[in-house]
Amino acid sequence: MLSQKETKLLNALRSNARFTLKELSTATKLPISTVYEKIKRYEKNFIKRHSTILDFQKLGYGFRASYLLRTHKDSKEACKAFLQGCSQVNTLLVINNGYDFFVDVVFKNLIELQTFNETLEQYNIEEKKEFFVIEDAKTEGFLARCE
Repeated sequence: MLSQKETKLLNALRSNARFTLKELSTATKLPISTVYEKIKRYEKNFIKRHSTILDFQKLGYGFRASYLLRTHKDSKEACKAFLQGCSQVNTLLVINNGYDFFVDVVFKNLIELQTFNETLEQYNIEEKKEFFVIEDAKTEGFLARCE
């Protein structure tokens, strides 16, 4: 279980992984040496990577969609491999309860989206639910303090 200060440190890192050790120390009221040691330990144990969250719209990717996919069992691995290698796939999750995958994708235009849909059909998709993302209401918010 994380202490309140450790949670605060992780929260600060998640809000901006580019904070300096001094800024993190000030925010958490922990000594800089402690912040450094904790971050190194976290990186070994449970921080997968430090990443940047992009505004796809501002980058020219105006179409974003999410899919729930159920594939025929014989084509599940091939579909997974396709989705893992597809540059438009932002997030791919293997899920349950009647579906195989949750897929978050981004496209510059409707032609790219249509091409993606046509390619998906090669993988024996038994059921596909497509949702267009209107707005990111919350992103990467786990551990953030609720007020």
